[in-house]
Amino acid sequence: MPCPYESREMGEACTDRAESRLRMLTPEQKLWRAVLGQAYVDAEPAPDEVEIADFVPPKRAKAQRFLRADTPHDAEILEVICDFADVPCDCVVLWARERYAAGGSSNAAAA
Repeated sequence: MPCPYESREMGEACTDRAESRLRMLTPEQKLWRAVLGQAYVDAEPAPDEVEIADFVPPKRAKAQRFLRADTPHDAEILEVICDFADVPCDCVVLWARERYAAGGSSNAAAA
């Protein structure tokens, strides 16, 4: 699944909002979308990474918690980043909570 702000699998409401926002991006919006993209990359296992059952590296777990907005602090920061990126934060959080179930393996939803 691609990054949430580019996904057609987020649901019609989120997709419609995302498509309308993709029309004209400023350099600043592109920068903040790159920040979200890096969080996504950090949350995913590397293609050549050997997975160990029930072990999620700390960097990946932290990125997944951030994208799920597990804490009020993470939620606040994610809201600001999404605002700057002109990305619907609620769609990012919903997507991340479905993809990275808390306490579960990062590949559980990837199948």
